[in-house]
Amino acid sequence: MSIRKVSSRKINFKHHAYLVTGRADADLASGLEPILPADSSLESWNFGIVGINEAREIRERGTRASDPDKQKFILLRFESITPEAQNVLLKILEEPPLGTVFILSTSNAGLLLPTLLSRLEKLLLPEETEVKNKNNPEVLEFIRNNPEARLKYLEKLLDDNEDNHKGVSLDFLNNLEQALAEMLKPEEASEQLVFALAEIRAGREHLSHPSGASRLVLQHIALVLPVLKRG
Repeated sequence: MSIRKVSSRKINFKHHAYLVTGRADADLASGLEPILPADSSLESWNFGIVGINEAREIRERGTRASDPDKQKFILLRFESITPEAQNVLLKILEEPPLGTVFILSTSNAGLLLPTLLSRLEKLLLPEETEVKNKNNPEVLEFIRNNPEARLKYLEKLLDDNEDNHKGVSLDFLNNLEQALAEMLKPEEASEQLVFALAEIRAGREHLSHPSGASRLVLQHIALVLPVLKRG
């Protein structure tokens, strides 16, 4: 499902909820402030993983009454969110309290369910430009390598990012899926590749849960993905 895009250069925040993709950094709040209405407030809520308990907390905090004469913006930043948590948030994103606007920010929009995406407008920040996706050379090399070389690459990737296994794993899976989609036409996809793409999506969903094991997911993908020499 597509997300309608809204430029934030000159924007009247009429929608209930927006999505900023590709950014979940600490500077995002300061980047939003210049484009918000003068008489408004901004709250920033930060989560690594949003599970059902965190979603209930967000729903409870979000339903608290705000100043009726002052628009309130809630910036919700997260790296991952479970399907169950998304279902909990559907109602409040569709019908938040009067004057409240949610802005969701994640670098892993591929985890979002169609039912949640349908309630969001995509917000393009002023500094964002329309840049075509470019495949990461390391991802392309991973695709061309044999399983043994892939496993060595993944070990180094995880060892170099010990404090952020889940985040770097989700980024890698997103980049891998994108690279495969751009390399091959649908009619060229073998049954083995179709299976691998399905496993990438399943792995990403598995990582959205707090107990998701990054190393096992990536190792599995390295073994089931067929070796592709083109691109």
